[in-house]
Amino acid sequence: MALYAPAPTSDRKFDAHPAGDFSAVLCDVYALEEVNYFCGKPGQNGEIDERATSLNLYLCFLTESMIDIKGEMKSRRIRQKFSFSLGKNAKLTATLKGWIADLAGHENLYSVFGERGGKPIDSLIGTPAYITVTHSPNLKDPSNPYANVTKILRLPKFNPESGEPVAAVAIPTDYKRSDAEKLQANANVRIQEKNPSWAPAAKATAAFKQKKADEDYKSPEAPAFDDSSLPF
Repeated sequence: MALYAPAPTSDRKFDAHPAGDFSAVLCDVYALEEVNYFCGKPGQNGEIDERATSLNLYLCFLTESMIDIKGEMKSRRIRQKFSFSLGKNAKLTATLKGWIADLAGHENLYSVFGERGGKPIDSLIGTPAYITVTHSPNLKDPSNPYANVTKILRLPKFNPESGEPVAAVAIPTDYKRSDAEKLQANANVRIQEKNPSWAPAAKATAAFKQKKADEDYKSPEAPAFDDSSLPF
């Protein structure tokens, strides 16, 4: 049997997910602590972001768009990254509430998916969706754009444009979720490459801020107790 060396990684083409609207299903969810590329820059509130790393949540979808993988047609997979925050104004909160009807009535989603009494967020796996994929330019290779999930909505019964029924996408029984530990190990390497002192510095900064917050916090004074009405 003839044996050939594989093409260099830099020469391999990544087949980006086509742009457009697609029926999809949530097939995987995982969180990663990653380099915070906004560190040192002002945020929307005008304050400098001092976080060396940030916790991000990835929502992964299988879509109706098919791709040939080793001679077998399979659903394409695409993911979207969110800052892992479920506060009232968080992008992830707005996305989940606009997508899943049962969540629309909640002001924030900590009560639903929080660590204290909530359910795990990966319990959403298997939820159908109707996603919009757009392309953004790849400066290194203009012929191979980046595919981004820009909208996640509830799956409609009929296509808004054609009027045809929309078929749901199923997760194959042999589908394997991502190895989150391996992905986190790779993310840790990038953190150390960016700046070896970042990770411990971030933890030290967070610990200092919490300590200062604890020291600055003053318990509300209890109202004076009038004991004149007691019988003794």
